[in-house]
Amino acid sequence: SGVDEPPLIDDLLAALVASPEIAAVRGRHEPDAAADLVLKTFFLATPLAKPLVWSWDRLMDPQVNPGWAVARAWCRDEPRSRPSTAQPPDGGAGEAADPHYRRAVLQAQTVPFEVAKCVEASGHVDLSHVTSLLVLSARRLLETDPGSGAARVGRATVRRGLDLLGLRTGEPPGGIP
Repeated sequence: SGVDEPPLIDDLLAALVASPEIAAVRGRHEPDAAADLVLKTFFLATPLAKPLVWSWDRLMDPQVNPGWAVARAWCRDEPRSRPSTAQPPDGGAGEAADPHYRRAVLQAQTVPFEVAKCVEASGHVDLSHVTSLLVLSARRLLETDPGSGAARVGRATVRRGLDLLGLRTGEPPGGIP
């Protein structure tokens, strides 16, 4: 793109892929998947009614751009202690008593409500509601112990948010995280 023109998304993605910040968060994932999450979440997180304030510094600042939390959460390695469909040894009683697990389950239940909020009576679509849920889910996932029941539910909620927003993750949509 030219000096007086806005940057092209392909140029922004290429710059992000080459950045050391992406290298630090990508884990086992391809750098373009992490960069895609950071960039697109940055743009989707702003409600339509608010002006988007753009700068490279804002894009790269994890305090300003919630896309960094989403990329860190998605790219975090999760141990596979048991198949996702298997019952824990205690039948799930320990997980049900864990407040982080219970919060993750309750939050997962809000996905349909956040999707419904995206379509306004006027017909306008504002994806910031689903994006906000995605960001909140990602931040909570980062607070959980990897491999815990709360992490499994949180990762599934993050995956659902990514799928709903059409963000690529390097994994098939709707698959088992």
